[in-house]
Amino acid sequence: MVLLLFGVIAAIAAGLLAAGVKRVRPGEVAVVERAGTLHRTLPAGTHLLVPLRDRVRARLDLGERALNLSPRTAHAGDRHQVTVACRVRWTVGDPERAVYTAADGPRALEHLLDVEIRSAVATMLAAEVPHRRVELEERLWEAMREAGAERGMNVLAVEFDELAPTRPEAARRLPPGPSSPGGAGGGSGGMPGPPGPTGPGPDPDGPARYGRG
Repeated sequence: MVLLLFGVIAAIAAGLLAAGVKRVRPGEVAVVERAGTLHRTLPAGTHLLVPLRDRVRARLDLGERALNLSPRTAHAGDRHQVTVACRVRWTVGDPERAVYTAADGPRALEHLLDVEIRSAVATMLAAEVPHRRVELEERLWEAMREAGAERGMNVLAVEFDELAPTRPEAARRLPPGPSSPGGAGGGSGGMPGPPGPTGPGPDPDGPARYGRG
């Protein structure tokens, strides 16, 4: 009887010890709670937790990820539509914040990215948009970096996969600047230049048409 009881106790102890051993794979971290509250974050390796008191709340992959924004249309300042598709490259920057502050971080970032893109494109002409790709990527990266940090995300870059007027003819409607063909001076193929001095031109009928002063 005593041996049986000893065996049961030994089995329970071995089970608890095994339950307390946690392995974290390379490239991951584990967020551990004790008594329902945050206790610590475990890096890669083997760790011993307190059985029945500690539990792993979440395991997070520290590798790079991509948040893809599917193709959609945005209205430029001249009312032409622009097709936009892009992706946000990011990693987990703060595991604890990522778990407790904003579990829906990627979804919130996707919504904010959509809003920021529409706001930026609305200040441009459709024909301008493809030529300002770098400027747009930097502007969006700044907004995403700040918003991502609040959610434990480290935003690395915002990159466009598609950025062009939806209708090709919109790309030909960019007004010329002062030094461009068709600007002041009226180059060929551009828009006409400003009219010359006003007033009557030569009259084949001479003064008789206008009378004398």
